[in-house]
Amino acid sequence: MFSDQALQLVHEARLSRSTGSLRPYLDDLVRAVISETNQLHAQLVPLAAAAREQQERAAADPDAPPTDPALAAKLVTYHLAVYRNKRCLLVYHNQRIEWLTSRVWSKAGAISLVLDQDADTGIRASIRPLLAPAEVEWLRSYTGLISMYKDTYLDVLDVTLPLSLKTAPAPNDGRIVVNAPPPQKRDEAREALGGAPLHLAGAGAPAISVYAAQTPANAIHPPNDIMISVVATRDARNVETERGTMHLHAGEHLRVRRDEVDALLLRGWLKAID
Repeated sequence: MFSDQALQLVHEARLSRSTGSLRPYLDDLVRAVISETNQLHAQLVPLAAAAREQQERAAADPDAPPTDPALAAKLVTYHLAVYRNKRCLLVYHNQRIEWLTSRVWSKAGAISLVLDQDADTGIRASIRPLLAPAEVEWLRSYTGLISMYKDTYLDVLDVTLPLSLKTAPAPNDGRIVVNAPPPQKRDEAREALGGAPLHLAGAGAPAISVYAAQTPANAIHPPNDIMISVVATRDARNVETERGTMHLHAGEHLRVRRDEVDALLLRGWLKAID
C-alpha cells in the first residue's frame, strides 16, 4: 500500500517523543519514502496531462465524452499518496529538530556538550551515531548562530541560561523573605501601602534573601566582565575551545575570556573564583 513506509516514520517520531530520547536516523527508510514519492510524481505527470486534455476536449466539443472517472480517481489517489508522504517526512524530521533544539538550549549552546554528553545522567555517551550527516551540519550552523547572538549580550547576561533556578530550602520554619530594608525605604513603602504595616521576618526566624539563595553549582551567572578568573577542577589535555587548545591541571588558576570557557564551566571542569 502507498505510504506504509512513511507511516513507519511517524510511528518512530511518536516513540521518540514519548520516551524523550533521540532514536537513530532511519536513512534507508527516508530514502525509500522519497523514492516512492518520486515514482508517484512521475506517474502523476502523464495522468494530469491526460485529464487536462479531456477537460479541454469537453470544453471545446459539447458532444465529447466527459472526463473518465477512473482517470480522475487514479489521479486523486496518487496525489493524496504523495501529499501524505511529504507530511510524514516533515513530521519525522520536525520531531528530531525540536529534540536537538531543546538540547542545544539546555546545554547553553555548547556543541561539545550537545554531541558528547548524556542530557540527564551526565554520563559520556555520544549521540553522533544517531544523527545523519545533514543533521550534524545543521547542528553546527545552529550553535554558530547562537554563539553570534550571545556575543551581542555577552557583557549583559547569558541568554541560554534557563530562567527557572531552584533555590535551596530556607532554615527553621521554611519562610523565605527579603532582607529588611533601611528605615527610610521602609517608611516610603508603608506610605505607598496606605499606612499598612509591613510584615517582615520576625526575630525568631532569620531573614533569607531570595537573591542570596543557593543556585545550582554549574549555573552560569550574568558576567560582570569579559574576562573571568577560574580554577581547574581536573586534569585535561587538548581541550578544544573556540579560540584554541587549552591544557588544564587540577588547582591551576587561569584568567580567560568568559565566552571561551562557558562550556567548561557548565560541565564543571572549571570553577569561577569570586
